[in-house]
Amino acid sequence: METKLLLVHSKSEVAAVLKAPGNLKHRTMPVLAYSADPRMSDVIALRPEDLLFDQGLIRLRQAKGNKDRITLLGRSIADLFQKYMAAYQPNGFLFAGQAGGMYSARSLQQVMQAALAKAGIQKPASMHTLRHSFATHLLEQGTDLRYI
Repeated sequence: METKLLLVHSKSEVAAVLKAPGNLKHRTMPVLAYSADPRMSDVIALRPEDLLFDQGLIRLRQAKGNKDRITLLGRSIADLFQKYMAAYQPNGFLFAGQAGGMYSARSLQQVMQAALAKAGIQKPASMHTLRHSFATHLLEQGTDLRYI
């Protein structure tokens, strides 16, 4: 059986991608994917009440395997979310699509591809690449693998 290595971007490449979107919504989603380790389906399913600002946590409902899980809501992403909430005042889904329902996975991938292009990054990547990059960067900083 052939094994493929996971694609990982450097910290500077990730920073360029995260800064690229001009739209607040389009900037918030990839920052969330990198800093809190949710899957793409978790990002688009988030609801405003899943952001537990007082506890510094994000609740991911029915994540992989239909299990709820908790991830960290860092201070910098919490500040970004506060700006996002003030600007968009979401109800229902945190990131609503144009018709008001759940944001589509395809649209989220398009946001990522546009950010890559604007950042001038030629390597293929997806929202999932941000998750792998985040985990790799934690390992490089000496974070215990059991924690990751």
